[in-house]
Amino acid sequence: MRTLIRTILSLCLLFTFAGAATAQAPAWPDNNAMDTPDGQTPAIETICDGQTGAAHGLCNAYCEAMDCDSDAPQASEKACNKVGDNFTRITGQRPPCDVVCPCVAQYPGFIETLNGQNGTLLACIEGRLGPGSVTLQTSSGFWPQTAFFGPGGACGNALSFPLFGTAEETLVCANLIRAKAEAAGLTCM
Repeated sequence: MRTLIRTILSLCLLFTFAGAATAQAPAWPDNNAMDTPDGQTPAIETICDGQTGAAHGLCNAYCEAMDCDSDAPQASEKACNKVGDNFTRITGQRPPCDVVCPCVAQYPGFIETLNGQNGTLLACIEGRLGPGSVTLQTSSGFWPQTAFFGPGGACGNALSFPLFGTAEETLVCANLIRAKAEAAGLTCM
């Protein structure tokens, strides 16, 4: 009887391994199928790179995986609100993808100049007006600029009046200027 049980168990194991070996492996998902509404997979987005710890995880969830800032989020409004509120509770700020540079919509010529439609982009200077400030010199005389002071900051034309905003908004503007300078082959110094 023992011999019969050992033989049956051996056959069962043999059939199990044989079945597993011949089973078709699942296909890897197509990278395009993983694209989110904003057109980028979370692994290649960088908006949360400045965050650490729990704030980094919540930022990744809100801005990248769930795309709560898009017109077609990958989560419910309730889920987005909960994750966004937790990020705000931890950091005291809204997730970075919710913050926009006010000069893009409210300062005439700002975005056009950054896009190279108003003269040639010549140089990018950091720290001219203090830590974190960025100035992009152009051939047109419109120099997109940011500066931080006190609890807030400002953006606009270095040769004119600034538009005041929060430190978060100013940081988004500074990052935008840096990104446009880099895209034009300039290094901010």
